[in-house]
Amino acid sequence: MSNSSGNLNNKPKEQKVIILGGGLAGLVAADKLLDASDTNDTNLQVKILEGASFLGGLASSFPMNGEEIPKFNHHIVRSNKKTLEYLNRYNLLGKNIWKKIRVGIAVDGVIYNINNPFHLLKFKELTLYGKFRFGLFGVYSIFLLNPNKINENLDLETWLHKYAGKEVTEKVWTQLYGRNKFNIPLKKLDTDTLVCYSFFVSSFPHTILYIRFSLVMVNPRCPSHLKNP
Repeated sequence: MSNSSGNLNNKPKEQKVIILGGGLAGLVAADKLLDASDTNDTNLQVKILEGASFLGGLASSFPMNGEEIPKFNHHIVRSNKKTLEYLNRYNLLGKNIWKKIRVGIAVDGVIYNINNPFHLLKFKELTLYGKFRFGLFGVYSIFLLNPNKINENLDLETWLHKYAGKEVTEKVWTQLYGRNKFNIPLKKLDTDTLVCYSFFVSSFPHTILYIRFSLVMVNPRCPSHLKNP
C-alpha cells in the first residue's frame, strides 16, 4: 500500500498549456511540447485555440479544380529542411513537383527581370550606384549575414540604410516591407523582421528564392496586364 501511495504521489502534476492560433508555428509548438512531455515524463495537456474553421493559418490553402491553392504569398523550397521534415513526418508533402522560378520587380506596368546582375542593370528605378548597392546587399545577405549578431534594438530602416543604402531602402524595401507586407514605416519594424525571413535556414538557395519571389510585389499600383521592358 505504501509503494502504491508513493507511486501516486510521484505522478507528475498535470499542467495545462493553451496555444493561441493553429497556424504552422502553433501546430509545431504543440508537437514539440507533447514530445517533451513524453521524453521528460511530464504531464502536459496541450490545447490549441483557433478562431478559423481550419488549421494551417498562413500556410493554409483552398481547393480549386482538384488542386490545393495557397491562400497567401508563401512557398516551400528544398532548403526548408525543418518544414520538409514535418511535411514528411505527417505524410503531407503529396505529389509536389519542384520547379525553378523566375520573377522580377514590377513598377508602373513594367516587369524588370533581376535573375542575374546583367538583368539588374536594366532596372531603371535605381541609379547605377543604387544597382551596385542592391547587388552588394544581396551578396552580403547570402554570404556574410549572421542573424545572431544583429542588434535587437535596431530598427529596420536604420539597418537597411547602412547595408543597402538609402536609395535601395526607399525604392525597394520601403515598398516591399513598409507598405505591402506590414503597412507601417520601416522605422517601426525590428531588423529581425527582414533578417530572419531572408536567413530562414542559413542557406544560399532559399535566400535567393525568397528575395526574388517577394520583389514582384514592390509596386501595389502595378496593373494586372504587364509588359516586359
